[in-house]
Amino acid sequence: MGAISGAARQSHHTTINPVTGLAGDYLNHFHEIYLILRYVTDDPALIEDMQNWSPRTYVSHFEQSPLLDRADVIAAYAAVPPITRSRFDSLCEEAGRVIATGLQVLIAAGANGGAANIAPAAEALADEVKSYLDQLDAIIHARTTPIRSIDQLKSALASSGR
Repeated sequence: MGAISGAARQSHHTTINPVTGLAGDYLNHFHEIYLILRYVTDDPALIEDMQNWSPRTYVSHFEQSPLLDRADVIAAYAAVPPITRSRFDSLCEEAGRVIATGLQVLIAAGANGGAANIAPAAEALADEVKSYLDQLDAIIHARTTPIRSIDQLKSALASSGR
């Protein structure tokens, strides 16, 4: 059994990993900016969405969430083993800083030349966001390394007996 109490593990609307006590729904915050970065050159209106994005902590994300079980998610987070929470929080903070800094540069460049002017930088930042997403997902799901391909996923499932 994982380190998280049964009450905190049982969530009706979001999935809390029973080993780590973390919910993958938090990654939606980073997926949002990842998708914006991937499509901003096709839809310049997304520059405004880039301006509105800002880093949020795990707890802040769920406090603002419409999920009915957000209190359970926050309670489970409070019970996350300190070493896991520290590693996770540090990586989230780093990702937030890198993304926010990158967005500032992209927004300034976009103001000077439009969305087409920022295509290479937006793609590079999207790749960086994807790397953070993979690393955070690995922590949430108690994997030692991020799964980056379908073949790796199949191999991981086969080795776990699923």
